[in-house]
Amino acid sequence: MHYVDNFVLTHPWAYQIGEIAAASWGGGAVGAAMFAAYFSYEATGSVNAGLRAGAISLGTAMAFYAVGSTWKAGTLENVLGHAAVGCASSAASGGSCRSGALAAALPAAIGEVKGLDFAGNLVAQSVIGGTASVLGGGSFSNGAKTAAFGYLFNAAAHEGWGRSETLQGHFEDHGADFGAKTPEEYARMSQEFRVNALNNPNTEVRFDTNGTVRIYDRATNTFGAYNEDGTTRTFYKPSSDTYWERNAPKWGKSPSEMTPEERRVFVNRIIRSSGRFGGSEE
Repeated sequence: MHYVDNFVLTHPWAYQIGEIAAASWGGGAVGAAMFAAYFSYEATGSVNAGLRAGAISLGTAMAFYAVGSTWKAGTLENVLGHAAVGCASSAASGGSCRSGALAAALPAAIGEVKGLDFAGNLVAQSVIGGTASVLGGGSFSNGAKTAAFGYLFNAAAHEGWGRSETLQGHFEDHGADFGAKTPEEYARMSQEFRVNALNNPNTEVRFDTNGTVRIYDRATNTFGAYNEDGTTRTFYKPSSDTYWERNAPKWGKSPSEMTPEERRVFVNRIIRSSGRFGGSEE
C-alpha cells in the first residue's frame, strides 16, 4: 500500500487518473472526494489540507451536476456553466481561472463522440480538456480531471435519464437491484439494457401510442420504460412474477402485433433514439 501511495503522490497523472476512476466506478462524487482528501493528507500531513481538497472535489462535482440539471447539454448556457465551474474549481485549487474554464468549456461544447461508449467518451473528453488546459497555460492532468468531472457529473449523468430530478429517487429505490453504486451508474445500466434488449429477439416489447417503449427480459426479470427520445422513464426488477402478463395488454402492441405501417413508425422511432442515452414512469 505504501508503494501505491508513493507512486500516486509522485506522479500527478496517476493522481488525476485515480480521482477520475474513483468518480466513475468508486462511489461517484463522494468517492472522488474521499480519494482527494486521503491523498492530500498523505502529501501534506495536514488534516485541513485533506478536508479542503475533498471539499473542492465534492463541490466541483455538485456544481457540474447542478449545471446539467438546469441547462441541457450542448446549449450555450450549459457550456458557459461548465466554464464557470471549471474556473472556480481551478482557482480554488491554486490554478488559473482561464485554464480551468477552457478545460471545462471546450469538451462541453464539442460533446460526446458518436460511436464511442461511456468509457471511450470519458477518455475523449479528458484528452480534450487536458489539451485545452495546456493551451490556457495550465497542466494537462488538471485539465483532464476537470473535463472528466464535467462529463461524469453533467452530460453522462443527465442525458440518460428523461427527468433528472427523479433520478436520485429511482436510484434509491431500485439501484440495489442491479448493484449500481451511484445514480450515474444506474442510469447507464438502464441504457445498456435498452440497447441490448432491442437487439435481443427473446425480450418482450410493447410500443404505446404516446411513444413510450416498455421492455421486459424474462430471463433476468428486468423491466425498463423509455420515452420516445430514448431516455429512461424507469428501470427495475418487478417483485411479481406475473407483472408483465398483467400489465402488458394495456401498454400497446408488440412488434409482431403491429400492422406494417405501425411497425415502420416503430422502427423509425427506435432508429431516431438509438444514439441517445437513456425519466420517470408515471
